[in-house]
Amino acid sequence: DITVALDSGESVAMTLTPDMSYDALCAALEPRFATLDRRGADDEWALYVTAPGEPRGAEVIGCLADIDNLTPFETDAQLHDEGVEFQYVYRRRDEDDVAAGG
Repeated sequence: DITVALDSGESVAMTLTPDMSYDALCAALEPRFATLDRRGADDEWALYVTAPGEPRGAEVIGCLADIDNLTPFETDAQLHDEGVEFQYVYRRRDEDDVAAGG
């Protein structure tokens, strides 16, 4: 199981399965947040791996939307194997992030 937070501080637990795609993970995740604000439907949202701490402003380690050679399950396992301290945060991608490809 993983825990995913919003910048608002709300968090939910999700179960990753080995065959779950990134898109399927996000589709299952979004309805579980009570405070998710999807106004501006054209905004792109993504699941980030960040340093531990408050979700808002946490240093970004990477973005799962940009990892196309591993499933979220494999990415999570690799982060744990490497001993990375991290958390998952689901948030809008800003223009600089999208332009940089991650």
